[in-house]
Amino acid sequence: MKKFLSFLLAVSVCFGMSSFVVTKSHAENIDPARECLMESLQLMVQEDVKVLDYSEVKVYNLLLQPIGYVYELTLNGDEGFAMVINISGYYETAELYPSKPSPFKQCKGMPVYPTTMCYLDYCDGEYIDLESGIALDEAQLDVLKDKAFGYSDDIYDGGSYNGEHVSEYVYYDTRTEDCIDIMGGLPAYYDVNPDLENMCAVNAGAVVLGYYGRYFPQLTPDFTVGFYLGEYYLYYNDSERKMQPIIEELYDRMGTNTNGQEGTTATGCRNGLKSYVNSKGLDISYTSIAKDNKLLVNEYKSQIENKKPSLLFFNTYNAVNFAVYTQTVDGQKRDLLERNVYTGCHVMVGYGYSKYTYYKDNTAFRTDEYLRAYTGVPGCDLGYVKLYESSILVEGYAVNIY
Repeated sequence: MKKFLSFLLAVSVCFGMSSFVVTKSHAENIDPARECLMESLQLMVQEDVKVLDYSEVKVYNLLLQPIGYVYELTLNGDEGFAMVINISGYYETAELYPSKPSPFKQCKGMPVYPTTMCYLDYCDGEYIDLESGIALDEAQLDVLKDKAFGYSDDIYDGGSYNGEHVSEYVYYDTRTEDCIDIMGGLPAYYDVNPDLENMCAVNAGAVVLGYYGRYFPQLTPDFTVGFYLGEYYLYYNDSERKMQPIIEELYDRMGTNTNGQEGTTATGCRNGLKSYVNSKGLDISYTSIAKDNKLLVNEYKSQIENKKPSLLFFNTYNAVNFAVYTQTVDGQKRDLLERNVYTGCHVMVGYGYSKYTYYKDNTAFRTDEYLRAYTGVPGCDLGYVKLYESSILVEGYAVNIY
């Protein structure tokens, strides 16, 4: 593994078991990571947390740098675990399972937490997937680096965008989150032929095909789109150029830039995608998830729960890498909300939903909704779209290929 440390790392972690009752007064006397853990537990359980036993073990990113802790929990008699990490100057709970044993229980070397839902054991110079027991090869590690903590700039910087930049702070006491997405997300494909223009619908169609390529390899007959790492699916870095012939075929099937029009109609996008899918011996169906320029939230979330991405047709849109960036200044919590706003028509692919509700003095005063999506905006491939403010969702369709 030329790009990683090659010597044997021997790690011994010593910890004791602690017992305490989770109360606000107690939380004020502990370190920030444990305070973050307890706040998350109270929000999730929504009741008084009785006795919590825990063990605390450091976890590391792919660069083998410490980024936080795995907490093995016994909460009210149930065994669970939590991942509490600090990658942006503050601790946040990345995962919390009150009744699921820690995957790092079987770790023999250094516990590596490259990204959410991914648990590795760095042992004898290899990164071993703790679920399958298989060591990752260099190609798989290169893919994982694109999603990994410590390798990408998760915090938005407006340097690579040309839209109007909008930012604001929201100050609050507490915040609740309602978040759901398709595990593993989507691939991020772009046309690489400089002679083709107005390609957003075509690129979005290719992303849908790449996503379903994990289930139906005949959709991408000349290459494999990715691989499973435990329950997590990762897409190969080199698949974008391999997708190019399919992108150009979709360009023709969708009728892009024909009949005097610049771009692709929504009907042409759906029909062209259906034509391609049918040519591979499969079928496709579309379910509307938008009405009167608004997202049908329950229908959309139901489709996401069933692992069905959605084609999203916007007239005016925005995009950002991170929905919220949380800070604490002089003891006051605040979220930095940023986005770049664009005019014109654009097609994205939705694969998640997030709702943030803000409270002061135990009263909700603001709710923000975001779609997690392949945005088609370079530098913000898999990002977020803030609903309703600076975005008009004209049409939306969940896609099922079968």
